[in-house]
Amino acid sequence: MPAGDAFRRALLGGALGVAAWPARAQPLPPQLTPAEAEYQPRPKGIAMCASCTLFVRPNLCKQVVGEVSPDGWCKLFDMVD
Repeated sequence: MPAGDAFRRALLGGALGVAAWPARAQPLPPQLTPAEAEYQPRPKGIAMCASCTLFVRPNLCKQVVGEVSPDGWCKLFDMVD
């Protein structure tokens, strides 16, 4: 294997590691209390926790502390695509 190929591989490998570094270095955002998120245990129209990207079955949210109802809603609602 020519020395140039090894250099290019090392350079590319290092660049990929550096490119992925910012994603790992970012801290997770703090969770909000239900009051801070303006959580309510009922849906807001058709918007509800069960159809939100932040909902974790059976009754948790990635951004709200504590249990939530699948039928609930908060101001962080983000519809699943």
